[in-house]
Amino acid sequence: MTLRAPSYRLEVGTLKKSKFTRQVFNTALIDNRLLSLSVTLNSGVSSDQLTISLDNSPVFMGLGAHISPPSQKAIKVSMGYDFNLLELGIFTDIDVTLQSSSAGETLNISATPNLMRDETSETHREITLGALIGKFADRYVLEVALDNALIPLGTTNIPLNQQWESALSYLSKIADYFDAVVKPIAGKLLFLKKGQGTAISGIAVPTVKLQAYDIISWHCDLSTGQEQNYGAVVARYFDYQNATEVEVEAKLNPVTGNVDITTSEDGTTTTPVGVASTTHRMPTLCKNKAEAEKLAASKLAELRRNQGPKLNLTLQGNPRITAEGSLQISGLHSEVSGGWLSSITWIVKSVTHTYSSGGYQTRLTAYQKL
Repeated sequence: MTLRAPSYRLEVGTLKKSKFTRQVFNTALIDNRLLSLSVTLNSGVSSDQLTISLDNSPVFMGLGAHISPPSQKAIKVSMGYDFNLLELGIFTDIDVTLQSSSAGETLNISATPNLMRDETSETHREITLGALIGKFADRYVLEVALDNALIPLGTTNIPLNQQWESALSYLSKIADYFDAVVKPIAGKLLFLKKGQGTAISGIAVPTVKLQAYDIISWHCDLSTGQEQNYGAVVARYFDYQNATEVEVEAKLNPVTGNVDITTSEDGTTTTPVGVASTTHRMPTLCKNKAEAEKLAASKLAELRRNQGPKLNLTLQGNPRITAEGSLQISGLHSEVSGGWLSSITWIVKSVTHTYSSGGYQTRLTAYQKL
């Protein structure tokens, strides 16, 4: 058996759109004093996080000037084995802190991607979704990574008023209407359908195959959400022509497994036959039928993901595992691995890659792909 040595690489440079320009950087100072290096990748708008902890012993008091890049710089992180390293992210918003205790002095670096924090109020005209995302990408010097199925969709039936909120907060509301995830990362602005097994690059990647011997420990919660098994979502809109409030219901078809959309003009809806479920009612009033249908279907998909089984894994470091990526596991319980004829696919919700003196480990949480 070939032994592989865990390894990492840190690069400092500048980031413009998705182009990273490396600058000269003395990594020996970090290599000699590294206590831990951790990268957490999250699905959705939750920020990814880079954390570096270094021994800042008095003999190395000049260390900070070498490893705390100015705010306009970027840190690119890769992990893997030997010389086979994969990029995990590029981080631009950097904070540096010093900490001292009886155990000694440490220097800690934490960083996140561009978070598009500045707040503004603006009304966006009705254009295609692709054009709207492109508008924000240009504003923050990012490259667009938009799901091809979403590019031609119009914005007629989504909120176009951005009211004193950050761009990321506003775009996350837009994403809710399309059951999508929006995220600025690695110089790109991602806008992708949830649960599709798409990497941070915005490109679909092969499912990661794991064996039982790859796993250090695991925990699967099979009871998640069973107390409220949502099989339908009801949204409402006001029909001005008939001066009445109408309900639109998105419900799970127990036979086909698809989502059916029904509208009851008298304001009542029916419970899905054959499904012991709870109906979730949206509190807000939509402005038209199309918006209500889109919102109900998106919310139902979200609830179904949240009420399914949840998996937690700790395994030997694997840099191919990323948030929103997919994985399959062989050799564990059938509720985790599946049966002989079909494997269970899991979608990663959050993953943390950690390199330290103890080696390289990956910890993740995942949900079953619908």
